[in-house]
Amino acid sequence: MTGPSHDEPVAPPDGQRVGLFLIRVWAEAPPSGGFRARLIETPDIEHSQQTTTATDSIDEVCLRVRHFIDTFRSR
Repeated sequence: MTGPSHDEPVAPPDGQRVGLFLIRVWAEAPPSGGFRARLIETPDIEHSQQTTTATDSIDEVCLRVRHFIDTFRSR
């Protein structure tokens, strides 16, 4: 048994909320050798409200993702 192809767009069922969390990551130039991440959060794509933050902390990225999902689920 196979599922839908990942190359095909999948529309959510009518009436369901859709949130979007985008993480863009890039390497910092030496000597720091670290990284930066830009986090773009859209709790409901039907409303244009979005929050953009930047961080260089893996823990902060993980915390923001967890908070986003917890908040999304509770609405």
